[in-house]
Amino acid sequence: MASVANVDVKAIGLSTYLDPCTLEEHGFDNPAHAYIWGMDEEDDIKPALLAQKAAVILK
Repeated sequence: MASVANVDVKAIGLSTYLDPCTLEEHGFDNPAHAYIWGMDEEDDIKPALLAQKAAVILK
């Protein structure tokens, strides 16, 4: 699991949609969960930029 700031996602031209996870529905609570979209399948740059900004969360 990884964490990335919304401002970093938007800075590389991607969009987000807030979709909090709940214990009852997903088996864990994450009120900050969001979907990220806006990448093309052929895009190699945006996924790499996103990975550079991500912080791994160990549980």
